[in-house]
Amino acid sequence: MIKTKTVIRFFFMSLISAALACSTLSGSVSSHKNSESPSSGKLPEKTYLGDYITYKGYFFAVLQVQDPAPLSANAISRPGSRDVALEVIGGNHNGDWSSPFSTLSSGLGDGSSNVFGEDYSNSGVGISVEFAGYYDRGESVRGWMVFSLPENVKPLVLNLSYENPAGGWLLFQYGLTPPPAGYKPLRADTSRKPPDRAAFGKAAQKNGYSLKALEVKDPVDSIPLMAYSKPLNSRAVGVKIEIRNTSDSMLLIRDIILSDKEGYIYGLTMSEAIQSQGQQTVDPGGVLNDWLYFILPADAALDVVRLVCNDISNPMDNIILRTGLS
Repeated sequence: MIKTKTVIRFFFMSLISAALACSTLSGSVSSHKNSESPSSGKLPEKTYLGDYITYKGYFFAVLQVQDPAPLSANAISRPGSRDVALEVIGGNHNGDWSSPFSTLSSGLGDGSSNVFGEDYSNSGVGISVEFAGYYDRGESVRGWMVFSLPENVKPLVLNLSYENPAGGWLLFQYGLTPPPAGYKPLRADTSRKPPDRAAFGKAAQKNGYSLKALEVKDPVDSIPLMAYSKPLNSRAVGVKIEIRNTSDSMLLIRDIILSDKEGYIYGLTMSEAIQSQGQQTVDPGGVLNDWLYFILPADAALDVVRLVCNDISNPMDNIILRTGLS
């Protein structure tokens, strides 16, 4: 279901709190054997900055650390502290596309018992990353996570919470120190599966539901009802879409994203009907026209808008509709 960023973050933080109360799997206790491939999905014993780890069909890596990180224009001043920013990437490399992303950050740690939570107010480095929604094979997100740390604390690990197939959660400590000389970095298969889509202006159709892109504004000067400024090195894009329901059942909107030509996906920042008015269903015989707004990196090339929806009487059967933007 489409939700605002605040609701998503509150939901994630609730899961994180539960994860921290569970038993943990440490990633920093013993030395890592470089010859062990991460493609099996097993969490490695130890990681360094730049390693790709995989678990349950998804991959994750920290690409760089900015310490201290620049502050945004509306940053909150915190004497005696600084911001630390991590550029991260995560996505689906061989999992079921309809599975929600199963990686949650639970804080930046100093290698002992001190853990510092993510800070959503001070980012001055770029687009914030959010691991929400659904991922097709090869789709991924790339962006920044920002934490506020005391001046004398050195960040050594990022705590990640993973769903445990046996129940509960696993806590993995992703190491943030540079790899030693001669170390062979861990890598994952991040190849993209070219998605099926309708051409721009044509309707993607299934089960009596359809999605069509009618107009693209790239860039737009401002996003309606957006209460914060755009991140550094980003632009806003508007896409006018039509969702049509010719079936006998109510259409329920589950998730809408925009993807670029590299397979990176971007969540819905705002829309005139779906978010601002809470329009999340389309009645049989109904049509919904809406302007969707997304924030992308300044150099990202538009590719596809994707709708995940389903029959409200059968909420477990996801219907995927994609329409091209060029």
